[in-house]
Parts: sequence; C-alpha cells; structure tokens
Amino acid sequence: MSKEVDVLVIGGGVIGVCAAHYLLESGRQVTLVERDTVCSGCSHGNSGLVVPSHSFPLPIPGVIRQGLKWMLNPESPFFIRPRFDLELFAWLWKFAAACNHKRMLQSVRALVRLSQASIELYDELIPKEQLDCGYERRGSFLLYRTPKGLEGGLKEARLLHENGITHRSMTGSEIHEMEPVIRPDITGGLFFEHDAFMNPAEFVGALAERLRHKDAKVQEQTEVLGIEIDSGKIKRIRTSQGDYKAQQVVLAAGSWSSPLAGALPFKLPVLPAKGYSVTFDNPGIKLTYPLIMAEAKAGVNPMGSMIRVAGTLEMTGFDLSINMRRVKAVVRSVADYLNGIE
Repeated sequence: MSKEVDVLVIGGGVIGVCAAHYLLESGRQVTLVERDTVCSGCSHGNSGLVVPSHSFPLPIPGVIRQGLKWMLNPESPFFIRPRFDLELFAWLWKFAAACNHKRMLQSVRALVRLSQASIELYDELIPKEQLDCGYERRGSFLLYRTPKGLEGGLKEARLLHENGITHRSMTGSEIHEMEPVIRPDITGGLFFEHDAFMNPAEFVGALAERLRHKDAKVQEQTEVLGIEIDSGKIKRIRTSQGDYKAQQVVLAAGSWSSPLAGALPFKLPVLPAKGYSVTFDNPGIKLTYPLIMAEAKAGVNPMGSMIRVAGTLEMTGFDLSINMRRVKAVVRSVADYLNGIE
C-alpha cells in the first residue's frame, strides 16, 4: 500500500529543508525523504558563503578558452573528465551558446535578484527560528594578486554596481590594515559590505530539527527509486522504504534530480559537478571576514574556531572519489593570500 501524503519533498539538503520549512509555514503537511542523512551531500561541505557579490554566471565570454587551458593543468580549479557522454555533449553545447555578453547580462540581473532575496530570507529566518549556525553578515573580500586580475574584477564590479551590489575598491595595504592576516603584497581587492557567512551544516541540521518539532516527517535512509507517471501527472513515488502518493512533489535532490526526473514530461539540463573543501581546527590565524581568492577560484570561511577553504569544479559524473592533488592545490593557494598558513 502506498502512503498518502500532502507534499513530498525529495532531498534533505539546504533547498529541500528550506522548501519544507516554508511549506509548513503556509499550512501544508510535509514529508521529506533523504537517501542518506539530512545534510550529507553538498550542503555539508560547501563554502558556507552567502555572497550576492558572487552573482556572475559560469558561462561568460572567454571562459571556454580559459577552461581549455585549465584542462591541461592537473592542479587547476576546473576539470572535465574526457568521455563519450551524449548528455555531457548536449550540456556543453548549451553552455557554449550561453557564453555571450547578452546572456551574461541577463544572468547577472537574475542572479543578483535571486541572491539578494536569499540573503534577506536568511536574515529573517535564522533569528526567528533561533538557528545556531554562526551566521554573520560582516561583508566579504574579493582578493586579487595581480594587476590584470584586479582590472578584470573592477569591470565586473561596475556591472554588479549597476544592478544594486555596492563595493569598495581597496589597495593591498588598505586591505591588510583592515584584515591583518591578509598579505599586504597582494595587488588589491574589493570589499562587499552586505555579504555573509555561516556554518552550512549547522544551518541545515538546525532547520531540519525545527521541522521535526513542527510535526513534519523527515525520513532518512529513504532513497527514491523511481517516479511513475499517469496521464501527465505523478501517480506514485517508489522508495526503498515503500511507495508514496502525494498531492504535490518538490524535487530538490541536487545532481540526482536529473535522473530522477527521467519519467517526467520535461528535461532538467543538470549535470553533477564536484568541489572540495578542507576545514582546519584552530589554524592559529585570526580571520574576521570571509574572502574569495580570485585567481585561485577558491573561498575561505572563518567558521568560529575553524577555517574552511573551498574550491575546484570537477565534472566527472557521479564519481565521489577524491583527487588529492587538487585538494592540496586548493590548500596551497591560501598561502598566496594569507599569512600564517603553511
């Protein structure tokens, strides 16, 4: 027998848990299913930076040429595993078609609106639900080691400014004076005063606990095996813990959403991508503000007594193996921007 539910949310990451919260707030009854444990995927180890200033899309003019160069460097921040994959070819074709100035401007406007709405909801939700997740809205640095990099960063910042994201341009010595752990010999950077940071796993975990206390059903170790369609509507959701019939379904399974949506009358052009983060306990340096290291394409989050470094984009399919060479490259890059890291 299928379990009949009002709304079924598939996925226990930040999107699924937040969707479940707001559905509950609107008066719906919610069941959330997660194939592993809540916050066991990307939401556990991501950078934890909430940065409207980082509102540029991946497809921009010139990125394909740069990406091909990175492919030749085993320690670069980007890699696509060469393979015969029709889905990958189709995705890359659409990606290339989006690498033009007009599409970039459209994407920036959309991403700015989305990210500003997102951070306003964090400002409201975290104190309201008393979520202990280290959320602080102090601002963030975008750092450049080279004059060429800073020149490009200022051009992007002007476009962000036109869309409502303000910044302060600073020299390396000015940044060092404000945040002494940052090396004074970098060329300079930008300070975005409205950005924020948090411990992402603590946020998702705390909000999931609130869901349980509000009588939402959170079913872990429940993998969705298939979605059955009848007359264009979802008839049944098959899982490893039994079948469900739902009035509505929210598909928030990250990279796994695309294969799960295979039976639906539309396609999700989503491919899995993998990044790395390393979290240090008591690293011996005092970092007040989060920062993005522009040339290294990596971020640093001061999470209380810890520091998290996150970066790299690998498109290797659903491969969960760890490339330690790229991990070490991300960690080494920190020493180019911060003092006290070896």
